[in-house]
Amino acid sequence: MMKKYSSSIIVAAGTGSRMNSVIPKQFLKVGGKPVLYHTIIKFDKAKYVKEIILVISPEYIDSKELEESIPKQLSKTFKIVQGGDTRQQSVKNGLDQVSPDIPIVMTHDGVRPLIEPQMIDKAVIQCGKKDGVIFAIPAIDTLKEVENNIIKKSLDRDKIWQMQTPQVFKKEILQQGFDLAEKDNFFSTDEASLVERLGIAIHIIQGKKSNIKLTVKEDIQIVEALLKNEN
Repeated sequence: MMKKYSSSIIVAAGTGSRMNSVIPKQFLKVGGKPVLYHTIIKFDKAKYVKEIILVISPEYIDSKELEESIPKQLSKTFKIVQGGDTRQQSVKNGLDQVSPDIPIVMTHDGVRPLIEPQMIDKAVIQCGKKDGVIFAIPAIDTLKEVENNIIKKSLDRDKIWQMQTPQVFKKEILQQGFDLAEKDNFFSTDEASLVERLGIAIHIIQGKKSNIKLTVKEDIQIVEALLKNEN
């Protein structure tokens, strides 16, 4: 089988409003390094990643925070791209900079620093056989649909999965998803939703609970503990 390589778009253009921090959460220190530093390192270690495209908000492009977040010696081609007003626009800006010879594109949250290089490679291999794959974990809690603080109905937990990143697609398919979204003025918070609208089957790879997204302050302690265990 022909080897497939990916371009990895790491999205780190958010402000992290739910963290109530002075600086965006991707620049907060865990294990002595910024969260984003740990994320970038994981992709640099992945065998089937050919280039890393980091999407950053304009005000941090030339910042000390960003400088501290980029490892000094990287083995991959590394690009920095200015983010947009929304995640969708930020990813599109990254997609526009993907090298023409790379057939697979993956998107990843910059604040998921515990993704494993082996998981990244597994996703690239699977996407070589399918049009799109996403890491996800099955829901374990009882789920309810709620409206105005009133329970409307129970949901079938066996059919509910929590999406993670990376989300990985054939490049031309992801581009088609963005083109259709632009045509229809459709906005979403993840790339899978754009590809779903094309009628394309997206396959799930079971992820790990450790691949958490740093969202609130309590998550910092969890990431700290998991990083220590990892090291």
